[in-house]
Amino acid sequence: MKNFIVIAIFLLFSVGLSAQNVDELTLSPRKTMETHLKYLQKDNYKPEIAATTLNIENNGDKHSQELAIKLKKILDARGLFVIIEDIPDSPNYKDKTQNKFIFTPFKSVPEIYLRKIDKNWLYSKETVENITDLYSETFPMESLGFKEHIPDSMKSRVMGMAIWKYVGFLIFIIIALIVYKFVSWIIGYFLVKVLRKVLKNSPVIVKYIDPISNPISFLIVISMLSAFLPLLEIPISINVWVANIVKALFPITITLIVYRSSDLIADFYSVLASKTETTVDDQLIPLVQKVIKIIIVILGLLYVLSVMGVEITPLLAGASVG
Repeated sequence: MKNFIVIAIFLLFSVGLSAQNVDELTLSPRKTMETHLKYLQKDNYKPEIAATTLNIENNGDKHSQELAIKLKKILDARGLFVIIEDIPDSPNYKDKTQNKFIFTPFKSVPEIYLRKIDKNWLYSKETVENITDLYSETFPMESLGFKEHIPDSMKSRVMGMAIWKYVGFLIFIIIALIVYKFVSWIIGYFLVKVLRKVLKNSPVIVKYIDPISNPISFLIVISMLSAFLPLLEIPISINVWVANIVKALFPITITLIVYRSSDLIADFYSVLASKTETTVDDQLIPLVQKVIKIIIVILGLLYVLSVMGVEITPLLAGASVG
């Protein structure tokens, strides 16, 4: 009887201690995110503990573990590198804009945020509900299920990456080059058709084929790369740079397309102006063209900074004051 009581007290103490330890792992936004990421590392893989950071019933069960794993994969694939030291460690942290006990670690993904529940900081219910959709958006090609058919021999690792990933990247480069050339040709073909109708047989037609069609083709290749990269599951330390480069290339390319298109529009009006008797139009068009180009470059730069997560509102406010 005495032994039974001792065992019972020990079990109760163990359960209480375990619960206390779990609570301590989620006492602040920093501790919660650190717990989520720490216990999904290869050398410390305990998904049942990582899952306790989710605001979901039965957190720690198999379903919640899968969601916790998917959430980490989303962060890694999108190059959302977590700097633990930059995350608030106060249990009473409040978001200044909303004056609520919430913390949004990534401005680019507002769907992912933590909320204080009683004394614990957990990934919110809304975040948990969004994980499946965010995962599908991040890994659109995974739904095809091709990874299930990869032979074991291709899963062997070389320099930390599976062989099939090297092969896949090589195939992607070949496909991307084919798509780039084909789309450039298609766009160039239709561009000539349209320009011949607008500018008739003007000699300016030829000089706009490559400058406009090539960036558009490159834009399509970038979109393909954005969909393909997550499949490689590149280590976050590398992917954070790759993802940022790809992210920056998108607005830069759009700016380049608009910039070069402004030349086309200017030449179009030059052709019309040449048919008028006044010379005012001929003198005004180059000036307007330069002003438009400056505006395009400024807007393009702001667009790039915005996509990269830089707050442009203070910059605009500072510029207006200056």
